[in-house]
Amino acid sequence: ALLWKAQGISEAVTGQLWAFGVVVEVALMWLVEPWRRRVGIGPWILLVIGAGAAVLRWTAMSFAPPLWLLWPLQALHALTFAATFLAGVQIVETLAPRDSQTAAQTLSSVLSAGVLIGGATALSGPLYDRFGAGGYAAMAVMSAAGLLAALPLRRKLA
Repeated sequence: ALLWKAQGISEAVTGQLWAFGVVVEVALMWLVEPWRRRVGIGPWILLVIGAGAAVLRWTAMSFAPPLWLLWPLQALHALTFAATFLAGVQIVETLAPRDSQTAAQTLSSVLSAGVLIGGATALSGPLYDRFGAGGYAAMAVMSAAGLLAALPLRRKLA
């Protein structure tokens, strides 16, 4: 929001951009997720699509794109968050022993929503202060690392 304000984007439009990303995310979870499971698209594909979308989204954001481009970039939130979240839930469901799935889901949530997002949030302020929009490049690098980490899982999740 700070960057968009610096670009001259009003608070009202900033709110609309955030809401738009959430609406697209909910639509993916509500409409696409049941279809995906029904047709058999596995979590690995969803994870790779989400990570690839994250690399694209955060790389583009690092160039402080104009308002017209922010709308499709915000729509990518459905993939960068929702797709990777849903893939993560199904990956834990697939890989964890049946009697440990609850603990495994809890650990996954603590690590992803707690440790990783908390750490990224703590670093985002100093990155913005030093690099402005270029700080988003760190998120692109994190996303690329996640994509690379997902590649060896293909055989286990196919």
